[in-house]
Amino acid sequence: MLSGGEFGRTNNYMEIMAAIQGLTAIKRTDIPVNLYSDSAYVINTMQQQWYVKWRANGWRKQGKPVKNSELWQQLLAQVDRFDNLTFNKVKGHANNRDNNRVDAALNETMDKM
Repeated sequence: MLSGGEFGRTNNYMEIMAAIQGLTAIKRTDIPVNLYSDSAYVINTMQQQWYVKWRANGWRKQGKPVKNSELWQQLLAQVDRFDNLTFNKVKGHANNRDNNRVDAALNETMDKM
């Protein structure tokens, strides 16, 4: 399992980075891939394609720069690699086995920082 962290980063930043790193680790792009996240921001951006309007507006939203636009661009570059990629929302802190594993890895990483 991959895990990591950076001091001074927002939760949204780290959620986007987690998606980037997870997809980057997958070498075969010709198989179906399901990305699960408890981040509504990441899932909604991808499922509802908010990034289409952001990109068309020069990575601006309501006249202001889109936060973490450099990460969204990196994520989209990874997304483009895959033939069949699905983004799935999981409820955080709802006793989901895999989400619990991720939370445990996060806590272990934070203890080491």
